[in-house]
Amino acid sequence: MNPYANMLSFVVDPQRDGVDNALWLPVTGSLAVASSKFRFNASEGLVRADLFQGRYEFPVTFPLTQQIEAAVYAGAEGLDDATSGGTYDGGAVVATYVVTIDAEGTPDTFAWTKDGAGGAVGVAITGAAQTLSDGVTITFNATTGHTATDSWTIVVSLETPADLVNDIEFGLKNLSLGTKGKIAVFADKSEGTFQFLTYDDQGNAQTTTITWNTAWDSVETRFRIEWFNDRIGLEVLTSGSTIWQILASHKTRVGVYALNPYVKVTGAENFDVAYIAVEKAKGSSIMLI
Repeated sequence: MNPYANMLSFVVDPQRDGVDNALWLPVTGSLAVASSKFRFNASEGLVRADLFQGRYEFPVTFPLTQQIEAAVYAGAEGLDDATSGGTYDGGAVVATYVVTIDAEGTPDTFAWTKDGAGGAVGVAITGAAQTLSDGVTITFNATTGHTATDSWTIVVSLETPADLVNDIEFGLKNLSLGTKGKIAVFADKSEGTFQFLTYDDQGNAQTTTITWNTAWDSVETRFRIEWFNDRIGLEVLTSGSTIWQILASHKTRVGVYALNPYVKVTGAENFDVAYIAVEKAKGSSIMLI
């Protein structure tokens, strides 16, 4: 059996300019809908497919980004000339580096540890950026003149998706209608919240603000939009759970329009959508265009 049957692969808004320039590519296999469910492969973008009432599942991974904080000096009025830098690539974890002058000389040398272990000793100061580990660097302006046992602490912190994301949106909409008949999940810099929005056929919005759950950080989380005649709901299946949790339920009537599943990403380079699964409701239609 071809595992890619009934699947599309798509990339939309490749210029990341917020303009819906849709590109879509059929992959090997039949595109006929033989059962009540099929999938779209997704990375980012908008699928050109007309869909009506049903369930739409978006397994998404929101980005977590590490921030390398400034080097903090601890010493007895010695030479404080160290700066931190680099791009951390050690995974979605908090880390603490301590760099200590272990010998004075020409040049001075330093030792370093990460989270109290490992590292190195007797590293000669070069005056250029010197890599500790996982992309973190330290730079001393001078190669001599430091005081033995003086130290600098560099913390790698995590920024949560709700604080980080500038513009992430996914859901269903009709390209020609703007906000009329639109169903959207929108994440922004909302200090720990995101929004579920539904628009009726006149463009009137109903909004539910949802508190961010840290269990959704940097792991695949399955969000499901349920679009039926009498209601539109948003559910979530958190990683490790087997029970769908209801996040919102709206009475919005989006009208009889066909909607396109879409993902729009502007401010989060590493936001990931594994696929879009579509399960049609009884009596509804799915039409690829």
